[in-house]
Amino acid sequence: MALGDTRLTYETLDRRASQLGEWLNRRGIGRGATVGVMLDRSPRMLVALLAAMKSGAAYVPLDPAFPADRLAYMARDAALGCLLTESKYLNSLPGIAHSVALDRIDAELAALPADTQHRSANADDLAYVLYTSGSTGE
Repeated sequence: MALGDTRLTYETLDRRASQLGEWLNRRGIGRGATVGVMLDRSPRMLVALLAAMKSGAAYVPLDPAFPADRLAYMARDAALGCLLTESKYLNSLPGIAHSVALDRIDAELAALPADTQHRSANADDLAYVLYTSGSTGE
């Protein structure tokens, strides 16, 4: 997988997602939780989406280009337990219990085990929560 000059093998994708999934689990994020993902399109975004699912949580994609009011509504409505983002977007959604700039914790994540058994989801669990422009005005 490649984006620009960044290349990521499937093995590396799986390892990094497992490490981030472990990081989420250690913070109580798992089945029944929602994880906001506010990242630019990049290999890091793919890692975050897969990590949320490996943790047992559902991911909520948040487009950094959306207006602040829209993002705040989505975060409240989805009851985010965690926000995975980058330094440049860290202050975009204040009040989220666990907000982390992934670019600031690379070394911490790399030190975590990649072979940990994660909480598995059941067939009735959410995988993701998507918001459309919709007709409700919200």
